[in-house]
Amino acid sequence: MASSQWKTWVINIISASFNEVQRMRLDFSVAEQWKKFGIDVNVETYDSIIYVVKISSGDFEVCSHWTIPSFDIYFAIQQYHSSYYKPSGKLAFSKNFIR
Repeated sequence: MASSQWKTWVINIISASFNEVQRMRLDFSVAEQWKKFGIDVNVETYDSIIYVVKISSGDFEVCSHWTIPSFDIYFAIQQYHSSYYKPSGKLAFSKNFIR
């Protein structure tokens, strides 16, 4: 198969542009590494309300998101419970950003 017949694999990463310097650095670092691997990557930055709506509704391909560290393990893992599952396109307030 000739190389002109291959489609470029493109991944879009969404990133928060508000008070999240570490997250933005992580997103751009991941994009840089994936580009070295041959994957075309776009990093899209959003203000807080747009970013939160996008991750709450599953309107993204890739994002960096972490839970608040807690000594209570239940707090960290409860979002994985099936009762919090929402399909992409449905809002998942404060739970199930992982989908």
